[in-house]
Amino acid sequence: MMAQVVLGLKQIKHVSKGVSPPAGLFYFSRKELTPVKITNIGISIDLTQPVLDVVDVISIVLNHHPSRHQEILEAIDIKICEALADLQKSKELQQ
Repeated sequence: MMAQVVLGLKQIKHVSKGVSPPAGLFYFSRKELTPVKITNIGISIDLTQPVLDVVDVISIVLNHHPSRHQEILEAIDIKICEALADLQKSKELQQ
């Protein structure tokens, strides 16, 4: 996934000797994990490949709200249809 999700967690150094973690990954030992209710995320989108990143963000939101998939997808569908209609009108005016 190219979109980077920022959850306000600090990166912890990997302590195993001779093993370095892949860049950008977060390591937490089991005993350090505590349930956290995430209500806000920050994202960084690579504008050179926006489609992949937007799809990833939608997937994150859907995974966080399993009981609201239809509501979320319908709202996205409406916005996409409105944007496509505006784009079509713009193309027709240019011709």
